[in-house]
This record gives sequence, structure tokens and C-alpha cells, in this order.
Amino acid sequence: MSIEREVKIMGIPLKVIVEDDQELELNSVVSLANEKYIEAERKNRNIVDSNRLRAIAIFNIVTELQTIKGDKENIKEKNNKKIKNLINMLDSLALPI
Repeated sequence: MSIEREVKIMGIPLKVIVEDDQELELNSVVSLANEKYIEAERKNRNIVDSNRLRAIAIFNIVTELQTIKGDKENIKEKNNKKIKNLINMLDSLALPI
């Protein structure tokens, strides 16, 4: 069942619709976004424009996401190489079937 929740992300009130089982995930997402905004505020005390601070926070979140995606792709490539090497080793053993 879907429910409407009111949340505040980076100081902006929003109404979102989530499934019952996604409520904890929503809280986690909202907390992360707000933490990144607070971090941007702390690191950029000279910037008072909240829109610029939000942009910095969003940039930092997206940068982390890209890093994670890159790490995931590297792991995938390494695993594929390992699998190919193992297949080649098994093929070279020429075991009877």
C-alpha cells in the first residue's frame, strides 16, 4: 500500500509517495541528503546562499555515486578475468568427461 509522507530535504519540504516497505529506505535517503547538505555548509562557511550549498551537496553525492559505480565496474572486470583464467585452466587439464 502506498502512503504519502512529508519530508524535509536540504531545508525544502517535500511530499513523497512510498510503499509501506520503503519507509525505512526513505528515511535513510533523507538523512544522507541532509547530512551532505550540513557537510557542505560546514566546509563552505563563506557561502550563505542555500541554493549554492544544495548544489555543492548534490555534486558531492553524485561524485560518490560515480566512484561507487566505477568501483563496481572494476570489480566486475576483475571477476570476469578470474573466471576466464579458471575456465582456461580447466580446459587445459583435458579431463575426461
